[in-house]
Amino acid sequence: MAEINSADIVAASGYAHDLVGLVFDLEPEDAWPDRYWKLNEHERLLVAVIVVKWDIDNGGLDQCLQNYTGFFTPEAIEGYRWLDMPLAADAIEVATRRLGDGDLRDQDFRRSATKQLWTEQARWDHELSTQYYSAFEGLSDSEAWDRILGEKAIRAGLYPRLRDARFDKLPAPTDPAPPPPKPW
Repeated sequence: MAEINSADIVAASGYAHDLVGLVFDLEPEDAWPDRYWKLNEHERLLVAVIVVKWDIDNGGLDQCLQNYTGFFTPEAIEGYRWLDMPLAADAIEVATRRLGDGDLRDQDFRRSATKQLWTEQARWDHELSTQYYSAFEGLSDSEAWDRILGEKAIRAGLYPRLRDARFDKLPAPTDPAPPPPKPW
């Protein structure tokens, strides 16, 4: 594949972050799940990875799983694998498996399960959060992280779509949308 222009990488990463804004920052606020499912598969992976990373960086895996961001963990796991970051994907996957059987889209389930884990095992998420953070060694600056996002967005052919993304004009995704999430 041809060399990717560094300016395009920076722009594509910026557009990936803008996509998060398109999902969450529009009114009505509670319509974000509908806007999320309008994205195509790779766009959903980018949004999931960005949102989950923000919350884990802020308060660890436990916080992410209890907050609304836990909704995105299935796509974040897949997204981190797509970004060639298996340590991050594995840490999130193990954490979600520890929650037990239940709907990861259901915030009440995630909150109840994480509280139970804290009762059974103090600091249950410490080892997994440490594993997750180790996936970012050498990527501590945002420039390195943005390069990963930007290159993947370009290689997946998302750059023109991200550049022109507006939900009132966004073309329908080419892959079938999963069933709508359960309300919480």
